[in-house]
Amino acid sequence: MKNNYLFQLVGVSLCFVYLHACTNSNALVKEKATEKAGQNSISFKVNGQLVKTSGWNISRFKTGESLHINITSNMHEDKRTVAFNLQGCQPGNYTLEEARGEGTAYGSYKPDYTNFSEAYIFKHGEIHISSLDTVHGILNASFHGIAEYGARSIVITDGLIQDGKIAPGITNY
Repeated sequence: MKNNYLFQLVGVSLCFVYLHACTNSNALVKEKATEKAGQNSISFKVNGQLVKTSGWNISRFKTGESLHINITSNMHEDKRTVAFNLQGCQPGNYTLEEARGEGTAYGSYKPDYTNFSEAYIFKHGEIHISSLDTVHGILNASFHGIAEYGARSIVITDGLIQDGKIAPGITNY
């Protein structure tokens, strides 16, 4: 009788362990599916043509006492890339021009990331960080602007960063 009770207790315990593992496994599958469904996405239009990619590098860095943000789209998903350095590290508007202090940013657009000689430099525009969660590592923003390469210019519109994944930590330069 004692052995029967022990086997039942072990059996019930194993059932609970199995059910707990299945529940966690299902949550993990749902989390992975959600992650693929739109997190860390970057999209924008180049002269009206849509580019959909992800964040290759979204990170915070420090120069002197100032915190900054770097955002680069994924050149491995689409060779048309944008890259920005923001002079600041908080929600708000950052004017795209030659960086001249807090609240400004500079950036580039490359029609082919592997062609280092052809980089359009943003002369006008804006990046708006709507939310920045450094605890969970999430950034949401929008952007637009005009970039120039010699006498040629392109217009970037409808730029959107959705649940951009911020790299952990702060890089010191």
